[in-house]
Amino acid sequence: MNKKTIIFLLLGILFIITPYFIKEYTIFRFFLELIGIILFNIGIFLLWKKGKVIKFIFPVFLILLLYSLDFLSVYSLETIPIFSYEHKSDSFSTYDSFIYRIYNCQESKILDVLYKKNYVCENHLEVHDVNAFLSNISSNYKKYHSKFVTIKGKVSEVVGNDHITLQPYEQQENSLVGQISFNKNTSLVIKNNNNDLKFYGYYEIYDNVVVTGKIDSFANNTITLHDPKITLTNNFDSFTLNTIETKNCKTIQKELTKVGEYNYYSECLDKIFIKYDENTIYDIILALETKKITLEKLLKEGTKSENEEQELYKFSTYNLLKCKNTNTILIGSAKLKLSSKFCKLKQEEQTE
Repeated sequence: MNKKTIIFLLLGILFIITPYFIKEYTIFRFFLELIGIILFNIGIFLLWKKGKVIKFIFPVFLILLLYSLDFLSVYSLETIPIFSYEHKSDSFSTYDSFIYRIYNCQESKILDVLYKKNYVCENHLEVHDVNAFLSNISSNYKKYHSKFVTIKGKVSEVVGNDHITLQPYEQQENSLVGQISFNKNTSLVIKNNNNDLKFYGYYEIYDNVVVTGKIDSFANNTITLHDPKITLTNNFDSFTLNTIETKNCKTIQKELTKVGEYNYYSECLDKIFIKYDENTIYDIILALETKKITLEKLLKEGTKSENEEQELYKFSTYNLLKCKNTNTILIGSAKLKLSSKFCKLKQEEQTE
C-alpha cells in the first residue's frame, strides 16, 4: 500500500465520521459525507487495481452501510439524519430521507418509517383562513410546497374515506349553514393518503374544521394536502333553538322530517333554527338529518309535565310535545299546551 492510497483512505474516513459530530442540521454535513465516500472509494480503487468487480460493488456497499449506520443513529440516539433534507414549517421541521422522515417536534423527534404517519406534532403552526390561502393559490403553493401548514375552513365535499375538500366560501351575517355558497374555482383537497382516517360519517358539508398537513401537489387550481391531522372545531353540545312564529296561526301542523324512528312536526312556527355560534346556524331539518342535534339534546333543558298521552317540555320561547303512543315530536310556540289534541290525532291516524 503506497502513501497516496493511505492518504485517500484516511481523508475519506475523516470526512465520513466528521458529520456525526455536528449536532445541528446543515446540508454541509451531507456534502462532507459525500466527499468522504468519494475519497475513500478512490483509495479502494488504488488499493484493488486488479479487482474490477469489487471496485464497482464496494461503492454501493459503502453507501448502503453508511445509510444504515445513519438510520441506526437516528433510531437509537435520536440524532438528526445526515442523508436527509430539511423542510421548515414555522415552529418545527421535518427531515426527509429516502425511506423515512423525522418529525422534529418541540418536545421530541418522532421517526416515521416509510412516511406512514400523519402530522404528529403538537406544535401550533400559523393558522391560514381558506379564503385567503386559496385566493393566492399559485404563490402559496410555491411558498409552502412540501411544508406543513394549518388551514381553517368549511367542508364543501366528502368523498367516502378518500378525501374531503375545502373551498372558498361566502357567508352573510346570521345566515343559515345551507345558505353558504362555495367558490368551486379553487379547492384544497385533504387526502387520506395513509388510509388510516375516517371521513365518511365523521364529517359533513359545512362543518368547520382545522387541518394541518403537507402541501403535496398542485393541478387544475387544486392543492392536494397529504398526511393530515383534522380537528372539528364546532361545539355541537352548546346551542340555542331560535324560532319565528307564524302570524295569525290556526294551529295547523307542518311535517318537518323523519329521523330514525321519530317523525318531527312544527306548529305555528315559520322557521326553526339551531344556533351554535355566529357563523354556525342550522335549519332544524338539516340539523336533525345530519345528527348535529338529537332529540335527547332538544329535551335536555326543558321543564317537563305529562299526562297519559304525551309529555310537554317548556322553554322560554317555544314548547315541545312528545307523544307517548306514537314516535312523534311537535315543536311549537310558547302557546303549545299539554292539553293539545295533537298526539291523540296522530294515534288515531295510525289505527285507521
